[in-house]
Amino acid sequence: MSEIKKPFRNGGFLSELEVDIQALVEGLDAALSSNLKRVTFFISQRTHNYVLDLKPHGDEKIQALINQADLLRKMFNCCELHLFLGLNDNRCFKLARRAIISQLSWSEKTPTGKKRKETCIKCFEGTVVLQMYSVDGCLHRFCFSCMRKHIQEKLLTGMVVKCPHDGCTVQLIANSCKKFLLLNLVSLMSQPMEEAAIPIEERIYCPYPRCSTLMSKRDVLKCTKESFARAQGCRKCIGCQLYFCIDCEVPWHHNMSCSDYRRSNPNTVKSLAREKMWQQCKKCKIMVELVDGCYHISCWCGYEFCYKCRAVWKKRKPTCNCGDKRKNTRQ
Repeated sequence: MSEIKKPFRNGGFLSELEVDIQALVEGLDAALSSNLKRVTFFISQRTHNYVLDLKPHGDEKIQALINQADLLRKMFNCCELHLFLGLNDNRCFKLARRAIISQLSWSEKTPTGKKRKETCIKCFEGTVVLQMYSVDGCLHRFCFSCMRKHIQEKLLTGMVVKCPHDGCTVQLIANSCKKFLLLNLVSLMSQPMEEAAIPIEERIYCPYPRCSTLMSKRDVLKCTKESFARAQGCRKCIGCQLYFCIDCEVPWHHNMSCSDYRRSNPNTVKSLAREKMWQQCKKCKIMVELVDGCYHISCWCGYEFCYKCRAVWKKRKPTCNCGDKRKNTRQ
């Protein structure tokens, strides 16, 4: 197994076909230098048309490469060219991956001395070993850059973050990612696991739309004990530190019992939501306030919807005709 890294022509424009055929020529030449007698190559449809079918090309440079590839092919006892079938063709990917993994790490001289490098099997770039991350539970290794991109993409779509390796189901541990992630992303990674650990009957949401923190009733009680609020039902949000009524599930009603409040404020939350033009997430039921930006809402629970009509967004696209822009009016 081997991997070839070689620059293409300096300066000028190279078409995709020219790059493909030049790469084929380099591969055939390297195989001959290794005294191989039988080889198999995977090539794209456009390369196949010219190299295997010997279709003439108008560009002299490309035609010269085609002729060179044909000449090199005839120097093997057996040289098979297979059509690359696209992203679903795993044969060439497996061969390439095995070739790269076989040279996974090496020493490289730098101005400050020798450094150990390793190939990231996701981006195939050589990376200093200290900048590689090993996933707990499966030991798959990736560079910090690939890990950051992977985690950000999963958090953006509200998905549980798992190992980037194809088919691996190991869930990433937020605390082990601190060495390459910003603290706010580590916190976002931790939320789903912390929230999943709260029994459904113990869950309570902060009624303030700009907060909507999910908490356990026990933790909220502990937070409130340290405060001056001793009234029955009064609790202090762990997130925004504002007071609310746990029984009415509304901002704290000062100098008023729950029964008096409910009599004088029927459907208060719904009325307030209509007044403030809030919307409710259909999945987790929390209230959402749009202060600025487009109509596209990505709720903390992963559900995406249109703020104007509440229609669901699928695959980052709206299912309504409201669009993703809104007028310059306060919502």
